[in-house]
Amino acid sequence: YMYENGGTSALETLLSSKDLSEFLNNAESVAKISQYDRTMLEKCENLQNTIKDQETTAEEEKAAIDQLLEERAAKQQEVQNLAASTSDNISSYVSQISASQEEAAALTAEINNADNSIAQLVQQAEEEKAAREAAQAQAEAEAAAAQEQDAEENSDDYEEDTDSYEEDSSDSQDSSETEESEDTSEDSGDSTDEDTYEENEEDSYEEDSDSSGSEDTSDSSASEDSQASSDSSSGQGKYLGNFTLTAYCNCAQCCGTAGNLTASGTVPTAGRTVAMAGVPFGTQLLINGNVYTVEDLGTPYGHVDIYCDSHSEALSFGLQSAEVYQLN
Repeated sequence: YMYENGGTSALETLLSSKDLSEFLNNAESVAKISQYDRTMLEKCENLQNTIKDQETTAEEEKAAIDQLLEERAAKQQEVQNLAASTSDNISSYVSQISASQEEAAALTAEINNADNSIAQLVQQAEEEKAAREAAQAQAEAEAAAAQEQDAEENSDDYEEDTDSYEEDSSDSQDSSETEESEDTSEDSGDSTDEDTYEENEEDSYEEDSDSSGSEDTSDSSASEDSQASSDSSSGQGKYLGNFTLTAYCNCAQCCGTAGNLTASGTVPTAGRTVAMAGVPFGTQLLINGNVYTVEDLGTPYGHVDIYCDSHSEALSFGLQSAEVYQLN
């Protein structure tokens, strides 16, 4: 207060004292007031310094807050970008899963079709086998009937020859008895009857010989044919017939998928593996001087599919035909 009023009030107070005691009291009061003012001034200065420090701290904190806000905005943008990218990835994965499911469904349908085809081929092979067995049985029955008919015809011929021989014998005996009772002028007739009997007997004997000779000839020719067929079977195996030949390889174009094993579970090998239905796996076939093994399924009986190492070799093989034998 003294400093604010230029110090005149304090001085006037001291000079206006009436006595010494009042002067001392006023002086003490002035001193206390001056000390209070100094103290308050220091507090005011300290408060100002504190305010300045707090303002500096507030500015620093504000700058830090602004930086955090900027980082927050950047993080939010990054999170949004990551969310958008994740959404795109999820959509792509969903599309891939849908495509994979469709592909799996298509493969399942192909497998079902292949199973149906295999079942049809097996059924066709069984029907062809049954037809061959029926045809073979019918041929055997016809051959047996023909042999039986030939035997009956031969027996009938033999009985007819025997009957004719007996009739000629009886006639000759009767004629000889009649001639004995007649005169000598009829002797020439008797000799004629005897000559007729001899001629008839010789003719019947020759017919019997001819019929037996023809039977022996037919039996010998049949035995020769059976012996020739047995020699052919023993030399090259059982003859199956003239089959159609094609070729295939282990690629996706030929087999649907590449690198598969054969239907019998073996690794296909060129020069050994063939595919054919109607015979069990492991059957060995002789084709054009080469021995092949049936290890795969896919072609009907009468059609042999030969395995090759490459698709180009299979294409160059083309469509052929050859005599096929089943080895013993």
